[in-house]
Amino acid sequence: MASSVAPDVPDYVTGGGEARRMPVLATLGAIALMLLPGCHKKKAHAAPAASSSATAASVPKPARSAATPAPSRPGMLLVAAGTLTMGDDDGSKAERPAHKVTISKAFLIDDTEVTVDAYRKCVNAGKCSAPSVHRPDISAAEVTKFAAMCNWTQPDRGSHPVNCVDRDQAADYCEFVGKRLPTEAEWEYAARGKDARKYPWGNEKPGCDHAVVSGCKRAPAGKAGTEPVASYPAGKAASGAFDMAGNVWEWVADGYDPTAYSSTPTTDPMVLARGAYGVLRGGSWDFAPDRSRATARLKFAANAGHVSTGFRCAAAGVARKRSARLSKPAAPNPDGFRIVRFRCPGGAKPQELRTGCLCPGDNVIHNPCKIGGVAPKVDGNTCVFSCAPPTLIKGNDCLTKCNNETAWRHTGQCQMMCNGSAP
Repeated sequence: MASSVAPDVPDYVTGGGEARRMPVLATLGAIALMLLPGCHKKKAHAAPAASSSATAASVPKPARSAATPAPSRPGMLLVAAGTLTMGDDDGSKAERPAHKVTISKAFLIDDTEVTVDAYRKCVNAGKCSAPSVHRPDISAAEVTKFAAMCNWTQPDRGSHPVNCVDRDQAADYCEFVGKRLPTEAEWEYAARGKDARKYPWGNEKPGCDHAVVSGCKRAPAGKAGTEPVASYPAGKAASGAFDMAGNVWEWVADGYDPTAYSSTPTTDPMVLARGAYGVLRGGSWDFAPDRSRATARLKFAANAGHVSTGFRCAAAGVARKRSARLSKPAAPNPDGFRIVRFRCPGGAKPQELRTGCLCPGDNVIHNPCKIGGVAPKVDGNTCVFSCAPPTLIKGNDCLTKCNNETAWRHTGQCQMMCNGSAP
């Protein structure tokens, strides 16, 4: 059973939606809290392929028909299209009303949260920035207090979820590995499936065998925090994913709108990420167990990273026939680039990304350039690409291009086109 004394929200949280502000749990000393059932001994770390055997017979089991391993994308699960009940009429105001939502296309979701080791590859490649406790108005005292709890700085936490990241850092990593952040609706569907369960594993209240949440005294004094991903198979979600409750809160692609559930479409809903706040889902190691409900939403500054903020990625689930229309390539310009224009179905306006264009309601980043080129620009309802020539330029000629022409310097084209050498 969940502890009745665990604080709901640590005191570093600001703008926490319906959450109550309570004293902080995350301190560098020991966490003196009432233990939850099963907390008297440390769980063995299970392999990702382990199955759950700890749920009660009355608790819904993972919906195998809704999600299967995705052989073409190791470490991801395929979630079939379907309809879920999103929200909870007994939850906070931001979770109401409960309503039916349809996910019209299958999608993939990571079976674990992104780890420190995985994120480090992106940082080493120069595509991601290092995690840290940060927020525009943060004090030096707060940074000092929490910095040691960032897994990035701990050499023995490579298999732990990366934390202390903001939404843009999460999106940058997902883009680096050819994925994206899940929408809020996709995340909830992967967590609770079609049976409206309260928690990812079912309706049984959280225990220490289910999730890494506050009240479970597993770590020695001074080492409070996350645990390696996929450590608690009893807490697997409807999709089969690990840690969709606890460990770290997970960023989703949506912006935060407290009225979204009564105003957004019921098919593939998504709130555009235009405001100052984003949405975190799933609860974390320093939040009360009740916050790990599959419907819980946390409003959080999109440009802030803290000790409980992490993420997992998603991707399109199945190959589809091309739904967008590409114009015939124009004749190459004097620099060898060719112009390709892309239009979304129905004349919808595309969203401009660094690596391509995204149509409304589509989960695929479209980019007709085969080798590389300048980041696209949206012109009305058209996405305009300048695609690089098919022949790589060698040696000094390439460096001359890089030094003198903006197009070649843009978004790392020099490094790619000049055989990995930067000017």
